[in-house]
Amino acid sequence: MLIQPLDYALLVWFALAGLSAVYVAYDQWRNNPEPNVMRAGFVLVTLYMGPLGFLLYVLADKEPKPGTHEEFVRPLWKQGVGSTIHCVAGDATGIILAAVITASLARGYIARTTAGHGGFRRPERGLSFCTGPQSA
Repeated sequence: MLIQPLDYALLVWFALAGLSAVYVAYDQWRNNPEPNVMRAGFVLVTLYMGPLGFLLYVLADKEPKPGTHEEFVRPLWKQGVGSTIHCVAGDATGIILAAVITASLARGYIARTTAGHGGFRRPERGLSFCTGPQSA
C-alpha cells in the first residue's frame, strides 16, 4: 500500500532503474565488443544506480558508431570509469550477498538464543541473557 509521496517517487525510480538496466543489458550484449565481465558489470551498476548508471554507461562506454569502441574509450577518464565499474560491480554484489547470507543465518541464531527470554535481563532480578532463572 502506497502511503507517502516518497513511495511514488521510489516506484518511479525503480521502474526507471529496471528499464535502464534492460537497455544497458541489451546494448551491451548486442553492440559492445567488451569482455562479458565488463558487460555484466555495467548491467549490475545500472541496477544499483538506476538512471545515473545509465547516464554513466552512455557517457563512458556506449560507442557512437559500430567498430569505434576502442577509439571511444581511449580517454583516460573513460578507462578509469571502466575500472571503477568492474570493481564496484564485484564489490557491491559481494557485499549484498554477504549481507543476505549473514542476515539469514543471524535471524535463525537470534531466534534460537532469545526464545522465551526476551533478550537481556537484569542480573539483580535473578535472570541473565539466555540462561533463564538463576538459583541463589
